[in-house]
Amino acid sequence: MTVIVHAVSDDRGTGSLIDRYRAGADTDPGIVPLINKPPIYISETASYALDFGPRITTRSVKNFQLIHPHDKDYIVMQFGKSGPHSFALDIRYPMSPIMALGVAITSLD
Repeated sequence: MTVIVHAVSDDRGTGSLIDRYRAGADTDPGIVPLINKPPIYISETASYALDFGPRITTRSVKNFQLIHPHDKDYIVMQFGKSGPHSFALDIRYPMSPIMALGVAITSLD
């Protein structure tokens, strides 16, 4: 999954976010692309996993973390199952609560 958000700057640029991303995300200071954090392979269980900390406690294919491609340790957003009928959503800069809610809703059935 790739999520594109506006950067907090004076340079908002022109055109749609997707067109600007396709033209060159690395050269446009007005957009911030976020990608899924790749899971790590755990040989003991022969499976892939992500560390969600104590907030996300239930395994689910809907669990994900978004990171900036240039800083893989800075988790911008994480969304995951925290119980049989509940989910947890954690965000940081540059995501806003409304942006994060929109991304989280798209991952639900």
